[in-house]
Amino acid sequence: MADRPTRLPEPQPDRSKSAIENALVLTPLPGIGTDVFTNASPLWSPPGARGLYGGAVIAQCLSAAQETVPADFYVNSMHGYFVLAGNGEVPVIYQVERIRQGKSFATRSVQAKQQGQCIFTTIISFARESSGGRRVIEHAVPMPDVPLPDGHPTDTQSWGGVVGPLETVDVQPSATEGPPLKPYEMKVRRWVRARGSISQEGGPQPHLCALAYMSDRWFIGTAWAVHMAALQASLGAEPAPSARPLPGSRDKGNQPTNSETPSTDPREKGASGDASPTPQTSCARDGHSDQQTRLPQDPPLKIGMMVSLDHSIYFHRPLGFRVDDWLLTEMDSPWVGDGRGFVTQRIFDKDGVLVATCVQEILDEE
Repeated sequence: MADRPTRLPEPQPDRSKSAIENALVLTPLPGIGTDVFTNASPLWSPPGARGLYGGAVIAQCLSAAQETVPADFYVNSMHGYFVLAGNGEVPVIYQVERIRQGKSFATRSVQAKQQGQCIFTTIISFARESSGGRRVIEHAVPMPDVPLPDGHPTDTQSWGGVVGPLETVDVQPSATEGPPLKPYEMKVRRWVRARGSISQEGGPQPHLCALAYMSDRWFIGTAWAVHMAALQASLGAEPAPSARPLPGSRDKGNQPTNSETPSTDPREKGASGDASPTPQTSCARDGHSDQQTRLPQDPPLKIGMMVSLDHSIYFHRPLGFRVDDWLLTEMDSPWVGDGRGFVTQRIFDKDGVLVATCVQEILDEE
C-alpha cells in the first residue's frame, strides 16, 4: 500500500461542488475487484485523536453502496460497527457485497479496510422510491420549538485554522423552574448545515452522504455533556450551554448562540470509535470544552478515553431535505452504566420534518 493517504494522486477540488462533496469523493478500483472503491482525498483526523473521523468512513461506506443499487433506490437504514482505529496516513479500501437485490428493497454490506484489516463494517438497506404503497399510516415526533439561527453568526474555522465542511449554531439553554433535571432528561440541541451549496448533478445522494457524515459529530460527547450539565445544575453551577431540559411546563424557550466549528474538537473521537481523553470536570458546547469548568466541591468524576462501539442511522425521509440548509439535531442519553453509554439523536429539517434518527453505544476506557 502506498505511503500516502490516498491510493491514487489526489484530484483537484471540483469548484462546482461543496467542500463536503469534495471531501467524500470515491474512486473505483476495478483492477482490484468489482464494487471496490477508495477515498480520492485524504480523510480528516481530529487533532489529538487516535484515528480518522468516523463520520467520513460512515459516509463513504454509504456512498460506495449507493454505487451498486438502482437509481430509484434510496437508503432507509445503515448499521455499522467500529472495529479498529483508522490511520489518516493510509488509504481506505471499501469493498461492497451485494447481499440481496429485490423489487422493493436491496441490501448491501460494506467493509472499510486499511492494509488488509477491517476498520469499520456496515449493513445498509435501500428501499425503492414510493415502495410503501398508497395506503400508509404516518406519525412523527414534532420538532422542538427552536427559532432558526438566521442572523446569528456561524464559525467554520476548525482547530489549526483549517476551514471545515460544516457550520453550526448551538442552542442556548434557558433557565428552568423546579428541581434540577436528571441526565436522561437533558437535551443537546444545535443547528448544522454543510458549508456552501450541494451541487444538483448528484441528486439526493450527496445530501444523504453528508447527513451520514455529520451524524457522527458531537455524538459521542452527549452522555458526558448531559451528565455534567445535570451535576452542575444540582450543585448550583451555571448550566452547560448545549444541554437543555425537555420541553414542557419547565421549558422557558431557547435561543441560538454562536458556536465554534463542528469539525475540530481535538478530543472528539476519530474513525473506528477512537477518541482522545476528555477533561475530568468540563462540560460545554460539544461535551468537550477547551475550557475546564471547576465544579463546586470538585466532585470525584473520572472520564477516560471515550470510543464509539457502533453507529446506526434510520433515514426516515431520504428525499426532500437539503444538508446545505439548516438542520436541527437533538441528542440525549437514556442510559449510562458499566463503563458504557447509549446516545440517541433526532435530525429535523427547518420545516420540522423528522429526517433521521441515529443511535450509538459508547465505551469509556479508563
